[in-house]
Amino acid sequence: SLPFPIFTSSYVVKFTKQHWRLLMKTANQLTFTTYEASLKLNPNDLETNVMLAEANFTAGRFDEAIDIYKRLTQMKPDSVDAHFQLAEAFMKLNLGEYAFEPYQNAIKLSPKHVGALHGLGMVYLSTKGKPSVAVDFLRQALDIDPGTITVFVRIQTKGSAAYELSKKFGAGPATAVELVDRLARYGFKVGLCFHVG
Repeated sequence: SLPFPIFTSSYVVKFTKQHWRLLMKTANQLTFTTYEASLKLNPNDLETNVMLAEANFTAGRFDEAIDIYKRLTQMKPDSVDAHFQLAEAFMKLNLGEYAFEPYQNAIKLSPKHVGALHGLGMVYLSTKGKPSVAVDFLRQALDIDPGTITVFVRIQTKGSAAYELSKKFGAGPATAVELVDRLARYGFKVGLCFHVG
C-alpha cells in the first residue's frame, strides 16, 4: 500500500489504506447515527429518510435501504426515485422477483425512465425467463432521446469543510471538462454543480 502524509501543525501522520478505511467506516457510522437520531425526533421527515436510504444503499446495507425505501413509497407514492431505488436494492440482493413491482411502479410514474426500463428487462431475463419480453424493455431503454435528459457534473472544490466530500464525489477540473464535452456531444443537456460541504 502507498501511505500518504497528512500534515498537522506539529507532525506528519502517515495514513495507510487500512487507516483510511477505518476513518471512512467511522465517518459512515457517524452519518448513520446522525440520521437515525434525527428520525427518532421526526420519523416522517422525508429528506432525512431519503438521505438515510441513500447512505445505506451506498454502504451496501441493502436490507436497511429496502426498509426505508418501502417506507418512502408509502410516504410519497408518486416518487419515481423511491420505487426505482427500492427495486435496485432488491436487485443488489439478487431478489429480482421482489424488484418487479417497484420497477413497474417507477415506469407507470415515468414511462421513459431508462434505469427502470433496463431493470425490468433484466428481471424478465433473469427471473421470469422471458428473453423476448426482456429485449423489448431493453430496446425501450435504449430508445431514449438524450436531449430529454439533463446530466449534472459535480465539480471538486477547495474549502474548509469538516469533511471534504467534494473531493470524494466531485470531478476534478480536467475530468469535469472532459465529461461535459463528451456528454454534450452525445446530445445530453449538461449542467454543473458543486458539493455544498
